[in-house]
Amino acid sequence: MNELIVSLSQWLLTLTQGAEPWDSFARYLPRLMEGVWVTLQLVIVSGIVGFIMAIPLA
Repeated sequence: MNELIVSLSQWLLTLTQGAEPWDSFARYLPRLMEGVWVTLQLVIVSGIVGFIMAIPLA
């Protein structure tokens, strides 16, 4: 997990060459958090659907 965070940070920093590192985070953090929220929603919905489908099969 730490390697993913480091590589994501490096990628974000290379997008804005010459800018301050915190500028990149301030610019892309809302989109990153939106992506995290969508991912959590998909995981929760798929878990619920899987649970509902598993009940009749048990």
